[in-house]
Amino acid sequence: MNKFAVLAAATAILCSGSAFAEEQYCTGEGAAMPTEQVMQKLETMGYQKVKKLDMEHGCYEAKGFDAEGNRVEVYLEPATGEVVKVKKS
Repeated sequence: MNKFAVLAAATAILCSGSAFAEEQYCTGEGAAMPTEQVMQKLETMGYQKVKKLDMEHGCYEAKGFDAEGNRVEVYLEPATGEVVKVKKS
């Protein structure tokens, strides 16, 4: 096998591993806010019926409904409570 083919194969293998890595939305820097404070912040922003709040993708992940009644997953920076991503379900 020539050097180019070996290099191409090695590059393909290394790059394919990153496709399976978990997507990271938040920095995860600083101490996480207490969950009660996160729930209050979500309510203030208009999110309703939040049933689930846990850590995922380095963020707080909340599942509930937005102000328009759409089912959403909201990702928040743990230290600040800043919304970094909203996915409609």
